Amino acid sequence: MVQFRLLGRIGRVKTTKKRRERKRSPVVLMVVEGRNKTETLYFENFICKDIVIKCKSNGETDIENMAIYADKVSKEHEIGDIEGDKIYCVFDLDLDDKKYHKYLNAVEKWPKINFIPSNPCFEVWLMYYFVKNPKALSTSKRVKNELKKLIPNYNEGLNVSKDFLYEHHKTAIERSKNKNKLYDAKPEIIDRNPYTEVGDIVEYILNFCK
Repeated sequence: MVQFRLLGRIGRVKTTKKRRERKRSPVVLMVVEGRNKTETLYFENFICKDIVIKCKSNGETDIENMAIYADKVSKEHEIGDIEGDKIYCVFDLDLDDKKYHKYLNAVEKWPKINFIPSNPCFEVWLMYYFVKNPKALSTSKRVKNELKKLIPNYNEGLNVSKDFLYEHHKTAIERSKNKNKLYDAKPEIIDRNPYTEVGDIVEYILNFCK
């Protein structure tokens, strides 16, 4: 009986070792905030055979708790161990100074995580698919209401990919980059409105979708 148990353990170790040695595609892990599905539905529509996209959420909007969760998931699934792996936290600043300072602290504390802010919210990124220069609006709610003018019946659970063309990715990236360049005189991201770095993720993913 003792020999059987030892052999069983050895067998499991060998299986695990083989699994780790098996070559896998790079993984992009994105921890998104809250319980809305906008970000998850958006990114899950990318189909790239050379990369795996994983969207996760623990329901948190607190940046530090999101980072803790991202760190935990990445370690559990060994994400970050091979070239090409990326770990992101995607969140809204909501023009909130307290949230901004938590973001700055998180950047220092978790250097392996790429923090991707939008100000006021993620929907700023979606606006760039339709307009060259989104308006500066005072709340996230107002940004979402503006988006509803472009995507009828928009809500945070809508699969937005059905309502705009994915071949416009590069246009949205270019527009957001051009807008962000105009903020050079405003070093504090919290003072930039509208602002988003989501294009950095999209640009990275597109490198694997050729």
